[in-house]
Amino acid sequence: MDAEQARQTEAYTLGVQAVLWGMQWVKAGQTLRISAAPLPQETKRNPVDPSPHGINVWGHARALLTHEIRFIETPNTETLYSIAILDLKDGPIVVVHPDLGERYFRTSIWEHHGDAHTISQKKDGAK
Repeated sequence: MDAEQARQTEAYTLGVQAVLWGMQWVKAGQTLRISAAPLPQETKRNPVDPSPHGINVWGHARALLTHEIRFIETPNTETLYSIAILDLKDGPIVVVHPDLGERYFRTSIWEHHGDAHTISQKKDGAK
C-alpha cells in the first residue's frame, strides 16, 4: 500500500467511525424531538402512540403495537409502552411505580448520549 492508498484508507475508516459513533446521538435527538413535539390541534392521538408530546409528561400507549409501528427498531408487540421525557436542569427526580407483585415490568432510563440503565422485576423485585 502506498502513501496515497494509506491516506484514503484512513479517511474512509475515520468516516465510518464518525457515522457509527455519531448515529446514536443523531437518532436520540430525533426521537427526543418527535416524542416531545405537541400533537397538532384537533389531531386525535393514535392509541399505540406512547409519546408524551411534551416535557415532564408521561405518555402511555393504550393499545399494543403492530409490526407496522416502528417508534423503536424492534418493538415488542406484546408490551404496552410508556414514555416520559424528563428535564433534569433543576436537579434529579425520583420516579415511583406501584408494587406490581409478580407482574413483569422493566423501566429503562436512556440518557441522550447513549447510557442506559434498567430497573426490572426480575433484577430488582416488585417494589
